[in-house]
Amino acid sequence: PDAGAGVNSAAEELLRSLPGIPAKNVKHVMNRVKSVRELCELTLAEVQEILGVEPGKACWDFIHRGERK
Repeated sequence: PDAGAGVNSAAEELLRSLPGIPAKNVKHVMNRVKSVRELCELTLAEVQEILGVEPGKACWDFIHRGERK
C-alpha cells in the first residue's frame, strides 16, 4: 500500500484543480515535491521538468499570476 495514502487529500484536491496537472498526474507531482508550498517555490524550469513544457508553463503561470516582477 502507498505510505500515507489518504493523509493529504486537501493537497491532492488543490493540485487536481491547478492548470497543467491532470488527475492522472497528481500522484506523480506529490512524489516529486514535499508540499504545495514547495511546488509554488519551484522555478519555471523545475515545474516543467515535473509536468512537461506546456503543462508546466500553464501551472507555473497560474501559480505566479499577479506577482510583481
